[in-house]
Amino acid sequence: MTNVKPPFLLFILAALFVTFPTQTRATWATTTLQEMSIEEKIGQLFMIAAYVDADYAEKEIGNPHIIQEIDTYLCKYHIGGLAYVGPSSCQKQVSLTNHYQQLSKYPILIAQDLEWGLAMRLTDGMCFPKNSTLGAVEDELIYETGKEIGRQARLIGVHMNLSPVLDVNMTSENPAINIRSFGDNPLIVAEKGVAMIRGLQDGGVIASAKHFPGLGDITVDPHLGLPKNLHSIERLNRVELYPFREAIKAGVGSIQTEHLVIPAIEPSINLPSSLSYGVVTKLLKQEMGFHGLILSGALRMKALTNHLSEEEITLNAFLAGSDMLLMPQDISKAYKTIYDAFKNGIISERDLDERLLKILNIKEGLHLHQNCLVEAPTMEQMQPQSAHKLKRKLFESAVAFLRKDEQMNVPLSSQQEIPYIQIGNSSTNTLFEQLNQRLNLRSFFFSLEHANREEQQDLLDLLESYPRVILAVYPGDPRRIEQIRLLSGIKQESELKQFRVHGLTTAAIEFATLLQKYQHKIIVAYFGNPYGLPFFNAFSNVLMAYEQEIEAQTVAGELLRR
Repeated sequence: MTNVKPPFLLFILAALFVTFPTQTRATWATTTLQEMSIEEKIGQLFMIAAYVDADYAEKEIGNPHIIQEIDTYLCKYHIGGLAYVGPSSCQKQVSLTNHYQQLSKYPILIAQDLEWGLAMRLTDGMCFPKNSTLGAVEDELIYETGKEIGRQARLIGVHMNLSPVLDVNMTSENPAINIRSFGDNPLIVAEKGVAMIRGLQDGGVIASAKHFPGLGDITVDPHLGLPKNLHSIERLNRVELYPFREAIKAGVGSIQTEHLVIPAIEPSINLPSSLSYGVVTKLLKQEMGFHGLILSGALRMKALTNHLSEEEITLNAFLAGSDMLLMPQDISKAYKTIYDAFKNGIISERDLDERLLKILNIKEGLHLHQNCLVEAPTMEQMQPQSAHKLKRKLFESAVAFLRKDEQMNVPLSSQQEIPYIQIGNSSTNTLFEQLNQRLNLRSFFFSLEHANREEQQDLLDLLESYPRVILAVYPGDPRRIEQIRLLSGIKQESELKQFRVHGLTTAAIEFATLLQKYQHKIIVAYFGNPYGLPFFNAFSNVLMAYEQEIEAQTVAGELLRR
């Protein structure tokens, strides 16, 4: 894999390793720092949430006017960064970004959560495989994916990808991570994460690895409450912290902290790690040697706001060692908190300058001081054929048989009629259509929501006479959990919990159990995350396709038929 970095990223990484007192060369960053007022310096430390969709903003924060209010925040508080949240389109986001950049005295650092590509936030963006899929993909392809995501991000004026996720997902019931992780092996997570980091940064954006010191073994979502990790320091070094150490060695530009109680590192009772000097400064900066930009976790999360005031959160996040404070709940209170702390001597101007120099060096390295405006890209620029070919290669690398009985004679031929059973719905039905063109299928479709025992028993009787059967499983989207609950009559919290993990209903699991009667003649094609696979352990033939993207279904179909 190539380790060559563009000149501006070399500049950034070099600049971040220079301590404030020794940097004497006059640059835009140092000159700008000297010219800034205290009020401007404080404002540059904040990266606030930005919305493009007013309806979404009203739903999330009860304020559909936030889009216009950011104009005021930029001028009044001299905001240094914006993090786009919620749905949008490339055209709308570019237009709004240019408006904000023109309004601001200093270039704004634009960040966005684009873990699996622009489609994570933009309706017309491209969707690459999730990290749980990339865990099975070769490193060079992950590097190319990161590079392409970085290229696309810069086209729409995004400078920092709040990615990759370096959490080692140690429990399937993790409510915050799940498919966002590269897996449950810290060596694999580190390897794949480093490949993604190098790709993103070679693609022109700053990678911000998260969620330090690790959210992989929690049962509470920090958006809703304060999670805990009670493991020993030995275990933390071996599992949770390992990917971050490797990311630091690889030159990651930024690390994002997270809010959790972690007594092995921070013994203070219920002090979140993001507000801990012991975690952020002593561990991350001093012991692990990270000199890049430290971005706090979103300060509006309930893991913090349920227990602390805006003032306590903001001041402690700064004093813990964060360089940039992400998404405070109330920017006016947060800004005043830092300003008052400066006036009262709690924070020195040197404290501000050391952090601010990192931020300004990044902006200069990205050439934002020369031009921070972008033209709205065409669809051909956003989704070139090369990107779609890359996506196809990713699924070719990932989709594979986990188990295959050699007597099954796969790929299948069209000489005999083959029952095709589908559990769940696919928006494209690519697999069925592809197989139906080449094989003599007899199809049966069952929803996730309903279980007709009579129909299922009739099918079981019918399968007796067939030597081969295809079972395609399409787990549901956990975001549709309320719809699934209503349609299927789910009332037990345990059933809702399992659907959040793997997208399978009790009805679907029970049907799969009935089909185990023919476990040796059935070929399972599974289009979901790995956490639903245990329900199909009894089957002798399992093709793992991970996702329901057209490319995943196409590759699976090619493996199944001649």
